[in-house]
Amino acid sequence: MNVDLDSLLQKAAELARGDRFAEALDACSAAISKYPEQPEGYAKRAYVNAREGDYEKAIADIDTAIKLSPAEIEYWYARGRYATSLGDYSRAASDFARVLDLSESHGNSYYVEPAHFFHAYALIYLGRIEEALQALENVNDSFETWVNERVSKSDLKTRCTRSNQLSPGP
Repeated sequence: MNVDLDSLLQKAAELARGDRFAEALDACSAAISKYPEQPEGYAKRAYVNAREGDYEKAIADIDTAIKLSPAEIEYWYARGRYATSLGDYSRAASDFARVLDLSESHGNSYYVEPAHFFHAYALIYLGRIEEALQALENVNDSFETWVNERVSKSDLKTRCTRSNQLSPGP
């Protein structure tokens, strides 16, 4: 990334951390105008939109970042998180599966555990309980995070058990 683009995006991040979203969006848009073929500007604007709670705009921007850099694991992970926040669990499940595939092919484990967790979360909402339980096997027992609420691995396993109890038997 070049120095000017990096500077614009750092400024946007600082503004967003200070809840100065309109200014942060302006900084991102300036970066995008100057460097339209660089995915980082779209990804940062997606982040700012998500911080502001506008997940539809966040997804539109992260879609562009993905088109420009389809092998970037972070972008797929971000889109999965934004889709989860919108309740689009089908897209979220697909995105987290893509994160896991890319992580394996790149030998990058950074997103693996949270991707399994969020994949399981989405699968539960899709009624795919057995797949969710399989995904949770790859998550540490102490894992917990924020998904529209504070959620732990134990919480998800409980949801799976309840869903199985409500499902009609064979």
